Amino acid sequence: MPRIDPQACKPPASAGAKEQAAWWFARLHSGHASDAERRAFEVWRDADPEHDRQYRNTAYFWDAALDVPRERLQAVVDARGALRRARRRYLAWATGAVCAAALLAAVLGPQWRASEPGYVTTLATRPGELRELMLPDGSVLNLNTATDATVRLYEDRREVALLGGEITFSVRHSAALPFVIDAGASRITVTGTRFNVRRDPGQLDVAVEHGSVQIDTGPWWKRKSRRLGAGENVRIDEDGGMASLPPAQVKALTAWRRGKIVFDNAPMKQLVAEMARYLDYPLILGDRRLDNLNINAVFSIDDLDAMLLALPAIAPVKIIKRDDGAMVIVSR
Repeated sequence: MPRIDPQACKPPASAGAKEQAAWWFARLHSGHASDAERRAFEVWRDADPEHDRQYRNTAYFWDAALDVPRERLQAVVDARGALRRARRRYLAWATGAVCAAALLAAVLGPQWRASEPGYVTTLATRPGELRELMLPDGSVLNLNTATDATVRLYEDRREVALLGGEITFSVRHSAALPFVIDAGASRITVTGTRFNVRRDPGQLDVAVEHGSVQIDTGPWWKRKSRRLGAGENVRIDEDGGMASLPPAQVKALTAWRRGKIVFDNAPMKQLVAEMARYLDYPLILGDRRLDNLNINAVFSIDDLDAMLLALPAIAPVKIIKRDDGAMVIVSR
């Protein structure tokens, strides 16, 4: 299929709501939609209940298509392409429909195209382990403790599936090869920048050091998009809600690369949860009254025992070792 410039495509004015919905869905998921286009989409969607219904139908079939085996989906697409060519001379909105189909193919492409990645690697770090990896394209990934991810490099894109943990991405710039991080309900798209992504159960933190990133998150019926620039960072919950964090936290969030964990007026329950990521034995906060006790501290992750022993020196707590090896923090 010849490459079609998405900027040259416009919603076919003579097409019905179904075709316009397909165009808008493809455009918004292409990674090229501007803020003005997103506002125009909202105007279009609110203008007629049928627009909203057709857009929701398109999104539903998109989700369903993700569960179809690639070979079957490829056959369906090929068959529809032949049918479309046969009908083209009878459809007044053919040009617009072809444009929409091309854009939709760009969105669906990663799910069914026959090409295989030229490079695949699975990454995993143990508790307390840090790792650096340079990809064949020159991008560098710094993995924090307890991180699981898979990297796939294709001819036309670069993809990382972050299953859990934390990675700082230093992406080699390439306008022709978008770099996409798949983190569950969220997708982060860049062409070249330095940023940090941390995925915990029900929560995703994204902090940008240089350049900018595009974030698309949430379920299809209330998908949200946002562009972050240098010094900006957000926290995304499991429903796709995004909340900005103070710019100063970017350095604190990435201090682990320097072998440090920084707590700036952080509650004890957060401190314990963070320290536990680097330990190979359970660390338990055994007194709920300590949950919201605020702590200011900087620990070195290179010496985990010292990190734990230093805690009673900065907080009114003591540490008890259980027979099963777990360490329990209680009030003293």
